[in-house]
Amino acid sequence: MASRGLVLVLLASSFACGKLPTEVSHGGSSGDDAGPGAGGTPPVGTVTFVDGVTVSTLAGSDSTGSQDGTGSGASFDNPTGIALDGAGNLVVVDYDDAVVRLVTPQGVVTSVASATNFVDPFDVVVASDGTYYVGTDADATGTKTFTTGTVWQVVPLQGGGLATPTVVSAGFSRPRGLALAGGGALFVSDRDESVVDMQPTAASSPSLLAGISGSQGYQDGTGGAAQFNTPVGVAALPDGSFAVADSFNNRIRRVTSSGDVSTLAGDGTWALNDGPAASAQFARPSAVAADAAGNVYVSDIDNHRIRRIDTAGNVETIAGDGNASYADGPGNVAELYGQEGIAVTPDGKTLYVADGNGGDGSAHSHVRVIAIP
Repeated sequence: MASRGLVLVLLASSFACGKLPTEVSHGGSSGDDAGPGAGGTPPVGTVTFVDGVTVSTLAGSDSTGSQDGTGSGASFDNPTGIALDGAGNLVVVDYDDAVVRLVTPQGVVTSVASATNFVDPFDVVVASDGTYYVGTDADATGTKTFTTGTVWQVVPLQGGGLATPTVVSAGFSRPRGLALAGGGALFVSDRDESVVDMQPTAASSPSLLAGISGSQGYQDGTGGAAQFNTPVGVAALPDGSFAVADSFNNRIRRVTSSGDVSTLAGDGTWALNDGPAASAQFARPSAVAADAAGNVYVSDIDNHRIRRIDTAGNVETIAGDGNASYADGPGNVAELYGQEGIAVTPDGKTLYVADGNGGDGSAHSHVRVIAIP
């Protein structure tokens, strides 16, 4: 792997072709992110719901598309990445339509960035100056292979209109998570290379931080002594480290800026179990987010639930009844479908979910809001 200057988490596929047999033409979890147990039902142990949680829909409808508008008058096409900007707006990336959207707290949706060569955007992070950074599966020519993952910069246009993304760094496989790091760098997860890297936000090449390129496994340690198995979502923690959804290991890992990797939660079993972090169980965790206190929120894809790891090291369930569907309501009866991107307000009271179709081509394309007491 070339040396890099952005932080990335990369993980290689165990198949020589880099894709799993269940892959479809979309980019969600039930496409080329499908993994152990995909399509089955994880065993369920103890489930502890947080009281008083409610789930509602901020924007999106049962029709796919890129229609701007308000609430159900707007449409998305498989939203996968979501982030909060400094004004409390949401930046959402539509994977299948390759458009970056802005959603206000009132549910007003506008398109803010796109280009013909900007293909298959998956995740997004917003810098303090309002700049967006987006990871795509395709390169600057719009070509998609196993080495075409690219990180782009988007500078929103003052007064509206579609901004044109520009390339920051190329040569990744599947950049699946981005987070802000110190010193003008990004922490990025590249699922198919099994590593994490650091890279300045200025155009340059990334450098390896931890993991072994092309090698899947589970091992805590430092740098090349650590291993991941399909890391996907990442989130910056208050102490300067990063939470990583180590998807096929069914664990949440912690990575420091010096490349020390440890396990934050999960015993590795593909299942559902709340309780102490060391014995908690996840089923293909995907996106992660963190509030200002350091609580970590997890989109637990195969369990179709949103979980929380609190600062005391306990895991509990925020929302989702376990069915892959769409329903608003109290947290324990609400239903989620794709849920590949999540973002949380600093106070931990409001969680946003990019609830797309998971790559199966269905019409599930909503932005959901979860209110937490």
